[in-house]
Amino acid sequence: MNTYRMSSLIVAALSVVLTTALQAQEAFISRAGARCPVKEIQVERLPNMNIARTYHSVFCLNGEITVIGGHTAGFVNTRTAEYFADGQWHLLSTTYDHDWGGAIALRDGRVMVAGGYGRDLGIGQLYSVEFYDPAQHVFNDYGCMATRRAEAALLELDSGCVVIAGNWYHHDSIETYCGERLFSTLKAVTQERSQPYLLRTAKDDAILFGWEGIHGERLDHVVVDRLNGEPFISELADKWRPIKMHHEHQAQHSFIGDEANDVYDYLLLTADSCHRLAVMKVHNGSFSIYLGPEEIPTDIGHGPINYFTQPIADGQRRQAHIVGRDTTNRFYVFTMHYDTRLDRPTATALSVTPPMDSIGNSRPVVDADGNLVMTGSGLTDNFDPLPTAMRILLYPTKEEATATKIWWGCGAALLLVVSLASIILWRRKRPRKIVTDEETVTPHEPEPKIINKHADEKLMERIMQLVTEDQLFLQPDLKVNTLAELAGTSPRNVSVCIKRYTGLSFSAFISSHRIEYSKQLLREQPGMKASTVGLHSGFSNETSFFRTFKAVTGMTPTEFLNGLEGSED
Repeated sequence: MNTYRMSSLIVAALSVVLTTALQAQEAFISRAGARCPVKEIQVERLPNMNIARTYHSVFCLNGEITVIGGHTAGFVNTRTAEYFADGQWHLLSTTYDHDWGGAIALRDGRVMVAGGYGRDLGIGQLYSVEFYDPAQHVFNDYGCMATRRAEAALLELDSGCVVIAGNWYHHDSIETYCGERLFSTLKAVTQERSQPYLLRTAKDDAILFGWEGIHGERLDHVVVDRLNGEPFISELADKWRPIKMHHEHQAQHSFIGDEANDVYDYLLLTADSCHRLAVMKVHNGSFSIYLGPEEIPTDIGHGPINYFTQPIADGQRRQAHIVGRDTTNRFYVFTMHYDTRLDRPTATALSVTPPMDSIGNSRPVVDADGNLVMTGSGLTDNFDPLPTAMRILLYPTKEEATATKIWWGCGAALLLVVSLASIILWRRKRPRKIVTDEETVTPHEPEPKIINKHADEKLMERIMQLVTEDQLFLQPDLKVNTLAELAGTSPRNVSVCIKRYTGLSFSAFISSHRIEYSKQLLREQPGMKASTVGLHSGFSNETSFFRTFKAVTGMTPTEFLNGLEGSED
């Protein structure tokens, strides 16, 4: 009995320690507001690049982070590029200067780099174009654009033609490259722009807009040019304008659409005249607000967050990241989980790093592991670029994840040993089972013990918010691990909590929300095909939808719809 009491006391003490840790984590999360959980993440400092640079282009090509052009200390142009492989940076030579040149990764695997400032100190513009072959790590000079440009945007169409627009201190126009040595001017622009936004709206069509003219002046109003068609004015795009960046915008990095189904969606971080932030969605050329200003964290206790990038899409994980920084040199990653079928994120989260010294505000790129890599950029101004590089570990490697869990692993192991001892003693004292003809039962079987009722209720509130308000159930591949990560707890805690409060398993709980949503769609859009309703409700296929609907409601979707029509008669 003394051993049993002692082991029980140890278990209780360990439970208090673990509960206290969870409550501390919960308190940290609450600082960003209930709608956006916060987690602390680590940063890996990579070796410095060979050249300190800013105003450069950056890509992840064949798994290698690659930087091209820019200028170095003293605002001196650098005809160099570098790629990171085997733990070090490898220096390459480019044919021309590309200080704030336009660049795009093409479908054939090459990178097209065009224009840039012609001389040091950001003077003049260039006609020059060259291609980078990442397989051979070589640059090949090619030809000339129709207009010399700096701070331009490039976009590839389905035809393989590349559209080019935008300029700085020189006239602007829209021109195209379709495989010939000579580039062709396609049409004039309604507004001359620097750092424009060039976004696809169809297989071979696009729109062009911006908020800054070729001399850096703020445009009084925003006119949207069409590649094929007449220009138009969008009041929404005029009110909510893209944030100021110190790097070029590459449309492919903000793309969250589905080209196979002719869905051309882009996300842009915008601000109004009161400096409120909102995420705008551009869908096939139509503008809408994707996430309102109250839903983007701007301060979690370390000072105002200054976001300096446009959303960076990770199509493999269906996420888009916006990076910011505060005055304590902490970096923030605001992540939106997206579904192309929905007009708002399925969930959001905020990650924050420890304070970082000597890291610039450069445009990150998603690496092969889903982490964000930032390279170079200026420390104080254009004359003081940096050679630094860092990886923001959104998805640390197994070794790194293991290292961060050593303490928890030791505690869990100790808890397990003590728990096993308690279980052995308890099994000797538990009541015997009574076997009947129908079933085997244990008298007075207790419910799972709630260690901390308040924390338990808060967890269920968080689960309901994620599932119902954020409509996480609309994700066809939703797993309990995903919900647990967003709730800041373990998959087992989520499953036990759902079972305790609803009596349902995780899968049944999610299915119930999907069925209710499908019933709502059937009521509001009776003309929609039943199979389409199922897909819009989060089911992965038609068979799963029909089987679950029948099991939950006792009727097929068609029978349910017929019943609605009969009640109206």
